[in-house]
Amino acid sequence: MRVKNVLDYKLLIQIFNITRQTWNNWKKENRLIVTLIEKYFTKEDLEEFLQTGKITKFDNYKTYMEQDKDFQLFCKFKEFMKQNDS
Repeated sequence: MRVKNVLDYKLLIQIFNITRQTWNNWKKENRLIVTLIEKYFTKEDLEEFLQTGKITKFDNYKTYMEQDKDFQLFCKFKEFMKQNDS
């Protein structure tokens, strides 16, 4: 369930330290942060972040990517190409 569908303003107000009116203004202004939050975060993600200061599924993904050999090779290749472009 996405925040967009839940419209749980209390979480957003706590995270951004804003009022409900400010959030609604941001939505009307089509701010990218609104799109990001509504598209990629669930209510549970935001609750976990408020309670723990992190979102475990993102930490787990980062750890997985750091251990993935193909990803490491890609990063090295990308760095190599960046150095050779200079």
